[in-house]
Amino acid sequence: MLMPSVPQCKNRVAVSDIPEGSLIPLQEVLEEMVRLHQQFLTLLQREKGLMIEGEVNPLIRCLTEKEGVLGQLHQLEAKRQQAMLPIAKGVGVDAHMLTLKRLIPLVSEPYRSRLQSAHERLAALSASIVEINEINALLVERTLQQVTTLVGLVKYIAQPLSTYQATGMLKDYTASGKTIGRG
Repeated sequence: MLMPSVPQCKNRVAVSDIPEGSLIPLQEVLEEMVRLHQQFLTLLQREKGLMIEGEVNPLIRCLTEKEGVLGQLHQLEAKRQQAMLPIAKGVGVDAHMLTLKRLIPLVSEPYRSRLQSAHERLAALSASIVEINEINALLVERTLQQVTTLVGLVKYIAQPLSTYQATGMLKDYTASGKTIGRG
C-alpha cells in the first residue's frame, strides 16, 4: 500500500484534499496585501509628517495616494475571497465561515507556515495602521481646535469697535488692528 505524500492528520486536511494549486493564488494575494499594507503604512507616516509641517499641497497628494491604495486593497480583498472559495469547498466548509486563521491549522506544510507568516505580518501591519491612524486623528483634532481658536480671534479683532463721542453717544466703526485711545 502506498502512503500519500502528505499525511492526513487529525483535524488537519491533507493538501491533496484541497484542489490542486488553490493555495498558491491565495498566497500570492496575501503577499500583495502585505505589500500594499506596508505602502499604506508608509503613506500614513508621511501624512503625519505633512500635517505637522502644515504642507497642504503635498498632503492633498498623499491623501490621493492613500485613496488609490485603499481601492487596490479593496480589489485584493475581493480576490482573496474568490481564492478562498475552492479551498472552502475542498475542506467542506462554508466559504463565508472560512477565515485565514481557521484555514492555517487545516493545511500541511509548507503552506501552513507560509499562510501563518502572511497572517502574522498582516496582523502586525494592521495594528501599526490603527496606531498611526489614531495619532493622525489626534493631530487633525488638535489642528481643528487651533484653527477654530484662530478664527474666533480674527472675528474678535475684526469686530466693529465702539468709542464714546464728546456727546456721550457710542459710535461704531470697523477698524483693523488695535485702537489707541486719547487721554
